[in-house]
Amino acid sequence: MFRKVSLGLAFLVAAILVTASIRTRVGLGDENERSVLLQPLKSDTQPGSEPPSVYDGAAASISDSTPPPVPSNSRYDDSTPRTSSRTSLVDRIKKLNQQQPSAPVTQSASPTVPSRRPGGARPTSSQIQSLNEGGSSATSAAPPVELVYTSPKPLRRPIETVSPRETIPVADGAIMRSPGPAVVVETIGPEAVQLGKPATYRIAALNAGALAAQDIYVRLEAPASAEILNHNPTSGDSEVIDNGDGTVRIDWRIDELSARAREQLEITLVPQDRGAMSLKMEWAMRPRQSVAQIVVQEPQLDLSVVGPRAVLFGETEVFTISISNPGTGPAENVVLDVATGDGPSESKRIGSIPAGGREVIKLELTAGDSGEMPIRASVRAEGGLAKEFRHDVVVRRAKLEILAEGPGLKYAGAVATYSIRVRNTGDAPANQVQVGLQLPTDAKYLSGLTNHETQGQQVAWRVGTLQPGDERIYKVRCELTLAGENRLNIVTTSADNLRTSVAIATRVEAIADLKLVVNDPQGPQAVGEEVEYEILVLNRGTKSAQAVDVVAHFADGVEPVAADGLEHEIEPGQVIFKAIPRIAPGQTMLLKVRAKASKGGDHRFRAVVKCAEPDTTLVAEETTRYFGDEPAATTARK
Repeated sequence: MFRKVSLGLAFLVAAILVTASIRTRVGLGDENERSVLLQPLKSDTQPGSEPPSVYDGAAASISDSTPPPVPSNSRYDDSTPRTSSRTSLVDRIKKLNQQQPSAPVTQSASPTVPSRRPGGARPTSSQIQSLNEGGSSATSAAPPVELVYTSPKPLRRPIETVSPRETIPVADGAIMRSPGPAVVVETIGPEAVQLGKPATYRIAALNAGALAAQDIYVRLEAPASAEILNHNPTSGDSEVIDNGDGTVRIDWRIDELSARAREQLEITLVPQDRGAMSLKMEWAMRPRQSVAQIVVQEPQLDLSVVGPRAVLFGETEVFTISISNPGTGPAENVVLDVATGDGPSESKRIGSIPAGGREVIKLELTAGDSGEMPIRASVRAEGGLAKEFRHDVVVRRAKLEILAEGPGLKYAGAVATYSIRVRNTGDAPANQVQVGLQLPTDAKYLSGLTNHETQGQQVAWRVGTLQPGDERIYKVRCELTLAGENRLNIVTTSADNLRTSVAIATRVEAIADLKLVVNDPQGPQAVGEEVEYEILVLNRGTKSAQAVDVVAHFADGVEPVAADGLEHEIEPGQVIFKAIPRIAPGQTMLLKVRAKASKGGDHRFRAVVKCAEPDTTLVAEETTRYFGDEPAATTARK
């Protein structure tokens, strides 16, 4: 009865391919021994690591790259689920054994042997996969490998050899092929031993491949109660180490295992405790390395813009954009983006530029804005290649500026003088500069200009060429007659389509200027006779006088008898005229009053004028001498 498990292991580390073939068998011995082959486990050893690091951590760990065991007659499937990292196969077997009840081990005179599957049948692929995943199926679980103290039966089975793997054809386009050795590690010895008697086990390492295996590390772990009498390797070094946890281990290192070679480590131990004795074995070897020299082509991008640094406004210039590939490989899907000033970018697809190649693009630009006009170019290609370039251009242009100064307030009919200053504040000449002046309504140009033309309310004259920083100053005199805001509009133009305008306003005030004049009769007047008085109200201003009141007053002894010019009321000693609604500019109102004196003497006449708009009060007064009949005085003298 035997069981046989074949495990294929393949992995690739940094273009390194190592193939290891592992086989474990249980052989049938002769009358004096029965062989036990323990399942090998691959370690996490990395290339170039020191040997002790292979055995750090758990004693029976499986790395993430270790494939699950498969039957010897099955092909390895990469899709088979792998066991978790650092999980001991022995621990998983123990876990499975705990989940599935097993027959107890009995100490008796007659020897007992752990149970095997009937007929020596091999485990199926699903059973092994379930075992690898830690399942608890009774049909797929295998009992833990244990040694029972009993007398061995006379059975023997020769060790099988492992044939090299079939040659795999080289794939099309392959640049590197890295075959590796095919190593098998097996443990040979009795399945049952007697308490206190020496037992010999042999750990054999076979290389069935065509290449030598380097740095093979084998570890066998046994209970500390088992006394190890000797450990003799046919090649390499071995040592016994106490783990400090109730177990000891024998570490065996083989520097090189040649192709088709076989080395072994013979161990003699004596069990000192009753019960089962578990032996755990794991091994690892240094992976092979292969190096392929790969030519790495690196495309690069370079970008430049060539053209003038300064241009005049409105002129057209040509700029040259050069895209080159100074690298060693072609630049694919090259795209150029160009933007000027603050404008959006425009894209142009270039395509592919070979190593050392160059593409030249002509860019024609017309300066439409003055000041800084940077040309921003960027190029990009596959693989994240990108390059940017900025070409700063200054657009020079003349700039006209007008400054106008004048009075803020004038009365109607007054003369206003305006100062007009024209200057070029730009960085280019201004050619054929002209100035136009638009006068307010009813305003009149008087003087201040030469070589000018007047048409209606417009006055124009030529300035000529103004270099950057030049200026001209003109004094213009105008008569303003219209009340209200009088606005002068000034416009300058040049040959390169420059146009600047400015306006200045002067407020013109129109007021009513009333004057009161009183004309009394000439010479002395007789008492009792009608005497005529004249009242004149004149508006010398530029605005109508509104709601004008006139009242005539006489001194005691003179009473008015009649009046002309406006409706009126005669009261004792005075005449009250009805309010005059409006006295226009330049208009004169004449009012007449007739009166009689009742006694002689000097009598005063007063006229009072009041106006609401503008607020005005005028008073005029005259004196008239009146005389009358007086009796002659006689004096008798004695």
